[in-house]
Amino acid sequence: VVNSSLSHLEAKTKKMNDILNDDVPYFRCSDDDIVKVYYFQYAVYAMYYTYIGKGQEQVPHVQTAVNNYLGQHNYDSVFQIRVGSWMANKTYFANGNVLHWAQLLDARKGDELPDNLGIDWNSGCYGGPSTTGHVYGAWTIYEHSGDLEFLK
Repeated sequence: VVNSSLSHLEAKTKKMNDILNDDVPYFRCSDDDIVKVYYFQYAVYAMYYTYIGKGQEQVPHVQTAVNNYLGQHNYDSVFQIRVGSWMANKTYFANGNVLHWAQLLDARKGDELPDNLGIDWNSGCYGGPSTTGHVYGAWTIYEHSGDLEFLK
């Protein structure tokens, strides 16, 4: 990468521009700063997209960098699920943040999921009210996609 940094930068810029143009809902308003924040938020969302492919992290998802050293956090997912529900390619960008947590249903206590998870561990703390956000988020994805298979 160091030896051909300019070509890697150009490729990354093209990829991000493609995502922002093809997968993010078009938005304009009279305040240009709000438009910039809108697209910045979606750019960050796309840059935090990850696929581990090991243990409990079998589903591609968006994992915020603020807490990524601790695995995927329940409260981050609630937000990321809602953001992803507006992306054009929901199978790629949205569904994983719900499905990632579905495999923890056996680890729940009552209606609460663990606060966070990693490849081979779950937190001993539980998610409290944010757990219900997964259900509302899944329904929002369904409303935007009509994908009954995902909802199942």
